[in-house]
Amino acid sequence: MNSEKSHSRSAGLKINLPLLAVLSGILLLLCFPRFSAIYLVWIALIPFLYAVRRAQNLSQAVRLGFIFGLTFFLPGLSWLTHVSAFGWIFMALFSSLFLMLAATAFYLGRYIENVFLKILWTAVSWSAVELMRAQIPVFGLGWNLLAYSQAGQPVVRMAANTVGAYGLGFVIVFINAALYEGVILFKKSRLRAVAVCLSAVFVSGLLIAHGIYHRAHKGDLQGNLRVALIQSNIAEEIKWVPEAKERILEMHSTLMKLAALHSPDLMVWPEASFPGYFNLDQSAARIQQQIETLHTPTIIGAPHYESAKVYYNSAYLVNEQGDIEDRYDKIYLVPFGEYVPLGPLLGWLQPIADAYGVGDFTHGKEFKVFRTKEEVPFSVMICFEDVFPYMARKFTEKGARMLVLITNDAWFGPTALPYQHLQQSVFRAIENGVPVVRAANTGVSAFISAQGEVYGRVEKDGQDTFIAAQRTDNVEIRNAMTLYRLFGYRLAYLNLAVFVIIMAFLIFRFRKDFNA
Repeated sequence: MNSEKSHSRSAGLKINLPLLAVLSGILLLLCFPRFSAIYLVWIALIPFLYAVRRAQNLSQAVRLGFIFGLTFFLPGLSWLTHVSAFGWIFMALFSSLFLMLAATAFYLGRYIENVFLKILWTAVSWSAVELMRAQIPVFGLGWNLLAYSQAGQPVVRMAANTVGAYGLGFVIVFINAALYEGVILFKKSRLRAVAVCLSAVFVSGLLIAHGIYHRAHKGDLQGNLRVALIQSNIAEEIKWVPEAKERILEMHSTLMKLAALHSPDLMVWPEASFPGYFNLDQSAARIQQQIETLHTPTIIGAPHYESAKVYYNSAYLVNEQGDIEDRYDKIYLVPFGEYVPLGPLLGWLQPIADAYGVGDFTHGKEFKVFRTKEEVPFSVMICFEDVFPYMARKFTEKGARMLVLITNDAWFGPTALPYQHLQQSVFRAIENGVPVVRAANTGVSAFISAQGEVYGRVEKDGQDTFIAAQRTDNVEIRNAMTLYRLFGYRLAYLNLAVFVIIMAFLIFRFRKDFNA
């Protein structure tokens, strides 16, 4: 049995283990907007690792995971209070369940004798848990993954073009675990401690070398596309009020005229920015006429009506002649926001959902690729579809060479959410080697290069959220295939399979010792 367990009781009595779990939660929280102390992520998990490895039994370790999770997720997801206090508590509790699973895995890691295997197991466990947290059906929400803390670090974030966000999370945890093990070993064997710490240095060196190389090799430039982003800043409380309709249309019309002065090849409105069904509303003709006058293809976010029971959250491509050329229907809808999930089980909630204004949209089915008049293939994602890596990858596999995100983050007020959401788009760009442009109703509307550089934002008087403005900028279209797009996304699932197999073995092998 590992010596770590033998003195865990005495260590546990001297040190406040729950306080260490809270400390890790706070350190991790500080890595994300609006604090953005991004370098703390390389040590943030060390107090939590120390606490879990010295838990007196598995039950205590699980409780420590719960404390860690709540400390991180309650403030990290607090923007949900602007929509639903219950939703905030539910998602914080639900997300914390996965950190309880991580704590279980870390606790079982004490039974692994080889220190390097123990470090690898810690990284495997965290990466697997992040994948499950993000992609579990219906309630999956990969918000504030470890990797996203590095969205502002040009060299480190480039790892995502090979191993994706989950892979970069693996590397971050590997370094945390190596530093922790090195400190623990120092009193017993300085030579082994140095060797373990050198493994962290070696992995860091590989990470930096990889980033420097890929920042210098951008791929061949195939052309430029001038894109205009419209940020209309329409408040949610007036968005669907009939009396406000004219004002909303006039705001978009004015911003389009200003954007047209910069000769864009494509204009982009935010999600659901047209105040009505675009395929039925008579006001749509007025917008289409303006698009024809400006002779600029335009993406318009608007609901699409097919029948009383079938309607979509959609993005229309209106061509330079003012005709509707194509339409993308949102595939990944927001549960309890755009539909009530698990119909057979939760269908009884539909009348309540209707009373609270929850939509009953239909899921789209096709990963659509549009083309501009310059023959640049691009795809549109709506709302939080960019949170899910597989969505962006599917579009690029279909041939998209630029991704457009249209969203409406007005629901969440002046919180950290727009900046946390921006980080997701940065990683979708890097993973797939394509630029991403974002048109957000209240911000952040931005241009992101294929290497994750946010090189332009819609701003006014130094502000980038809750302002009405527009910006036109060049978007470089490059021929850059990433290893992640080819096969790197499979590594996360391979990691998950390894986790499940080893976890099952450890539980079976040491089950009698859990309450010792």
